[in-house]
Amino acid sequence: FGVVVVVVGGDVMVVSLHLVDLYRVGVDFLEWSAS
Repeated sequence: FGVVVVVVGGDVMVVSLHLVDLYRVGVDFLEWSAS
């Protein structure tokens, strides 16, 4: 993590999907660390 990607145009959708994946990973990590 820690990589900031700035894009314009059609790549925005692709980056959004990656952000969703990162969000899911983050949620899983938080649930794991809280257990």
